[in-house]
Amino acid sequence: QQLGMVSYCWHNSQRSFLQGEVPRLVGSRGADPRRIRHALDMAGVPCWLDVQRLGYDGADGIFDGINEGLTNAQFVVVCVSDEYAASDNCRMEVRHAVKTLRRPVVVAVVGGTGKSQWQTSEVGLLLSGFPVVDFRDVEDEDAVADPGGGEAETKAEVEGARGFASKISQVL
Repeated sequence: QQLGMVSYCWHNSQRSFLQGEVPRLVGSRGADPRRIRHALDMAGVPCWLDVQRLGYDGADGIFDGINEGLTNAQFVVVCVSDEYAASDNCRMEVRHAVKTLRRPVVVAVVGGTGKSQWQTSEVGLLLSGFPVVDFRDVEDEDAVADPGGGEAETKAEVEGARGFASKISQVL
């Protein structure tokens, strides 16, 4: 049963980069939106993620699938960055979540430094007033096990996942 949805830009996902889905990674491994979703799942807060529901080649029906994910979500974690704000698809997704569906949002900052461009963009305007959690300071060793990477979850990784989830749940 899905409780939330994670909205993000693939350029901010290490997993997306390693699988060749994007030409470059912007951000840290620890702030990977796919890891944040994994951490929430591990903490008992299941969230919808495009690549899990649509597959990695989800070109056919991707917007219908994303709409379904947003419609069924009780809240949305928007993993924001300058790359997110520059993406037409990401802007459309956050616009639909906030303006049309009026979903509660938690802003998870996963990219940029200091005053980022996203803050003065349409995305920043749409997300103003929503609670913000900054994941840019999460180091690799604090990150949870790579979802689908075949790594065993250690006690430290499980505790790290709970820490990620508690950052999100504190602001819901």
